[in-house]
Amino acid sequence: MTQTPAVDCESILADPAETGGALDLRGYLDLLEKLVEEISAPVGFETGIVTLDGTGAEDGPVAADVTPEILPDFDSSEAVNVNELNDYIPGDALNFRCKDDIGIPFAEIYKKIAQLTNNLTSEIAMQTVESISHLKRVTEEVKLTLEVACKIRQNKGISEREWMFLNVNRGGFYGFNVDDAARLNANTLKSVRSEDLVMDGFTEIQKQSKNTDCTGCGTEHGAWISQAACSIRNLNGPVVPAPQYRAGHWRAAVIGVLSYLTLPWQSDREFLNLGLDRSEYRLGSASNLADEIEPRSTPLGQAILTRIHEVCKAIHVPILIEFNFSAFTEDISYLEALFGFLKVIRSIQKQYIPPIIVILSTTVPPRSNSQTGYQKAKRLAAQRSNIARIFGNLMEVPVYEMILQSRPSTKDLEFIDSLWLQSDMGFESLFNANCQATPQFYLRLDLALRRLITLIHPTVLPKFYLNRTEGEEDWDL
Repeated sequence: MTQTPAVDCESILADPAETGGALDLRGYLDLLEKLVEEISAPVGFETGIVTLDGTGAEDGPVAADVTPEILPDFDSSEAVNVNELNDYIPGDALNFRCKDDIGIPFAEIYKKIAQLTNNLTSEIAMQTVESISHLKRVTEEVKLTLEVACKIRQNKGISEREWMFLNVNRGGFYGFNVDDAARLNANTLKSVRSEDLVMDGFTEIQKQSKNTDCTGCGTEHGAWISQAACSIRNLNGPVVPAPQYRAGHWRAAVIGVLSYLTLPWQSDREFLNLGLDRSEYRLGSASNLADEIEPRSTPLGQAILTRIHEVCKAIHVPILIEFNFSAFTEDISYLEALFGFLKVIRSIQKQYIPPIIVILSTTVPPRSNSQTGYQKAKRLAAQRSNIARIFGNLMEVPVYEMILQSRPSTKDLEFIDSLWLQSDMGFESLFNANCQATPQFYLRLDLALRRLITLIHPTVLPKFYLNRTEGEEDWDL
């Protein structure tokens, strides 16, 4: 192919006398057409990038001409940077838009959280309308990841820079989809006034023993659960060691520590239980709060990565990991534990393609079995759920509340006298007199897990983003 001298378009366009100041898109196209006519040489393509040196791609096809139709139809009044046109890729979602592939600096994320919490010292400071507004925050980066992911789902090829952008910002992408699932889940809730529940005799804690109580779980069974189902309710425990997991059509891996350490027996072949020991549930020595961390530098990160490399990497499924403040043995506040925990998950998500979703723990009744104390604990859990979801949104970590118990309602950040229940929940006790979970609790947990994964599954990114030649190494886990 004949080589032609390169044309320095930027030097030509930089002269105000030539352009009259800022150059709009249509003016640039006119000048581009004039330059093409003058050099009388074809303009080539290189992986979809329009080149202006007239040489074309070494291995790709060469076009005889380039017409303005290959470019988007922008308003002619819009000023366009010349380098943006040089980097134009047909069909690319990032054309003329932000192509920053490093994400939001973590120092900026911490600065915002520090402002909302008085440097991680005040939970009350988070209970404001300004703080709650961050639950609806959707950044420009998330909007662009949704476009790129849509192309993947439609089996369309994506450019390498689209993959890089999605790869760096996939935490925010998954967070948006988990929030969407939470909103859909909220539509299944029904409001029941507290006094109606009391009149019906329903309590989530069975205080008194009855002759009809099951000998296995210590509660009375209704029509929902048979005696046989109760007798095997705790069989889906943690798989230790992890490499000895059983074959199954796994839909997700669950890493619990207290509330979800034992999973429903109904999920025995679908939800892989990779539970943690409390000795592994530690954040370790504190680093600079405004800096990213290496996950292996913490006991928690090391434990999670071990399970990912031994099991999750091979089966490529979402990971649901429990956040439970009461499980930490370290002397730290709730905000410090939450921030450190999400910081670890954020760093691990960069090394694992499917979503890592933080699921909030359930409220365990106090040993006194006091209904007042139980309701107080649930109100605190509801407040902290909002805080966790705000942190997750800002830190681009998916956070999900598993609504298994009746949930207190709020209006203008104040609790009102009503409770919310899932529409498919049975009215049976969730805890026996010893504060142990009952079959009804596990049945609700099974329904909640299936509901979440069903909603999230279509958004899980495939293992390979680009069509690559056989033998190339994986970019990611």
